[in-house]
Amino acid sequence: MHSHADTEGNVRILVVSLTALSPHDKSRLGTRFFRPGNREMPHGTVYHDLGGTPPQADEPVSMATSQLDPLTALLRSLASLRLVVTFGITAHLTTIESYGIPWSRIPYRAGLLTALPDGLIIANLPALGIMPLETMEPALTRMIPVLRREGIL
Repeated sequence: MHSHADTEGNVRILVVSLTALSPHDKSRLGTRFFRPGNREMPHGTVYHDLGGTPPQADEPVSMATSQLDPLTALLRSLASLRLVVTFGITAHLTTIESYGIPWSRIPYRAGLLTALPDGLIIANLPALGIMPLETMEPALTRMIPVLRREGIL
């Protein structure tokens, strides 16, 4: 389980995945999603991987308390957090559980945004490794205007 953090007080975007995103995927995510024409994510972005193994299919993987606790602590420490991008069902369910919400209240819906009662937005994307980032582009393109309207991007 690893997090790469900016100064925690400035973090507005958290990217959660089962395994660490490669530098290439981080670059592609920044170019296609957050800053067209730029190769980096916006200032204030943290990447957190759950320390799992690459999925065989986009199915939930059980997370032990030892894997939930670091994400729970990270979520609590990010006072300016506005957006969580989850890659795959496991990342989504672990994020929701770490946030203290029952899974049944916030279902995983690939390619869609979900607003939590406190205003935090969850962007659900398929697991990398199951689906290449390029095939997610239509979903990412639909998300951008909403995230700009919300002042996140």
